[in-house]
Amino acid sequence: PPTDSSAPATTDVGASSTVHKRRGTPLILGDSVMVGASGALRRAGYVVDAQISRTFAAGYGLVLKYRRQGKVGDIVVIGLGTAGGITDNQIDKLMSLLGSVRHVIFITPQTAGRKFEKASRQSLLDAAQRYSNVTIIDWWLLAQPYLKFHDGAKGVAFKDLYFYRDRIHIV
Repeated sequence: PPTDSSAPATTDVGASSTVHKRRGTPLILGDSVMVGASGALRRAGYVVDAQISRTFAAGYGLVLKYRRQGKVGDIVVIGLGTAGGITDNQIDKLMSLLGSVRHVIFITPQTAGRKFEKASRQSLLDAAQRYSNVTIIDWWLLAQPYLKFHDGAKGVAFKDLYFYRDRIHIV
């Protein structure tokens, strides 16, 4: 969605209400799971930077890069964590750069039971309690009922697939 980044952050529309104008295009940083959705997101007008095997720790350098380019607006979506665990310290380091962003959205990883999955998810859920500008999209929870519909599952027709054989990447 195109925006006018030179416009004021808010517009007074009356004595009791304020409408916030969004600054900048929403920025989405992701890993291999986000790669699959990146085309549709770009066509919708979002800035998407997604790469296979990208770790959550790489998010810090990406945010620094986009800040230097003036491309961190009011909404940043982080979809990292499939390629390795997420710690509270990593989240706090990333949030040190995103504290002034109006809306930071973290997507919990769904990694088909890898050893770091539950701890990573919990760290993200806990971040929403520590930071008032954080929202969680709990992909892990949303995906659970559909994991049985993967490529290679017995009795599942191709048209009914949700996941590839790895039960991580979306068809």
